[in-house]
Amino acid sequence: MSGAVSSALPSSAAPLARVGAKGVSRRVLPGFHLTLGYSLLYLSLIVLIPLSALVLKTFTLSWEQFWAAVSSPRVVASYRLTFGASFIAALVNVVFGLLVAWVLVRYRFPGRRLVDALVDLPFALPTAVAGIALTTIYAPNGWLGKPLMDLFGVKVAFTPLGVLVALTFIGLPFVVRTVQPVLEDLERELEEAVGKIDVVRGQLSELASAMEATPELEAFLSNPQLDPGAKASVLDEVTGDADPTVRNFVRVVAAKGRAGQLRQIIEEFEAIVDREQGRLTVELTTAHELDDAETAAIVRQIEQASGRTVEATRAVDPDLIGGLILQAGSLRVDASVRGRLDRLRRELVTRT
Repeated sequence: MSGAVSSALPSSAAPLARVGAKGVSRRVLPGFHLTLGYSLLYLSLIVLIPLSALVLKTFTLSWEQFWAAVSSPRVVASYRLTFGASFIAALVNVVFGLLVAWVLVRYRFPGRRLVDALVDLPFALPTAVAGIALTTIYAPNGWLGKPLMDLFGVKVAFTPLGVLVALTFIGLPFVVRTVQPVLEDLERELEEAVGKIDVVRGQLSELASAMEATPELEAFLSNPQLDPGAKASVLDEVTGDADPTVRNFVRVVAAKGRAGQLRQIIEEFEAIVDREQGRLTVELTTAHELDDAETAAIVRQIEQASGRTVEATRAVDPDLIGGLILQAGSLRVDASVRGRLDRLRRELVTRT
């Protein structure tokens, strides 16, 4: 097998085949064994040997000595400070880290890049330098420590509060940099979903308008004697250039024998989308055509009353005499003169 492979290879590749046959491996990065040995030595000197010495030291103590060492008041106070301050700092970082990440992802404002760079400041500073800087700033005579002491009598440096400030300063970048990519992906997914819904809604609305403008098509789809497969084929041709989601939707509706109710289904879908997006579509019918200012005034009143964004269409019906009719889905508000006269006529007929 190896001889056949070697003979099939070009002359320039034959040495590689012979090397592979001898079991000699070639690595992309040379010096792997040397770098691995150095890394293990460095890790042993800095981490493994000190930790091992700590563990071995505990074996030289009796159980009474060990318990006395770990339960002394000074050690218990250190536990309380360490875990308590860490827990509070984690809670603070969760709240404010999420807010900072949200602002950086959602908003564009002057100095945004500077704020984004300052978030990484604890990463850039060595731990000792960060501690010295915080101590200097929050000392009783520091930039922030002196005002806090003079105005509120609060001492920060060399207190548990100072430890909390240091832990919050160090931990905030971890929360921000962890949450920020998630928010960016979430925003992109939401935008894509909203865009998809708008595309589907627009194409379904065009289909409903085409059915309304073509009575033959609606009669064909409403005929119960026709095969659902034939209706699905016709709808597939009508929606040939539509989004695949729209084509699959109308195909399923036809296969379920609901092609005759397709226009009503589309209207209900539009109402659901408008409700979820806080949008209200209304039709204003008046006896005389409204100008833009009058329409805007009516739309503002409707938006204040409903708390939703209003999209208004206008229609003219001279028979209304005056006033208007507001149609929002199944809700119909008749404030026209004709409507008032009709209600008055019915009341008179009822009384007589």
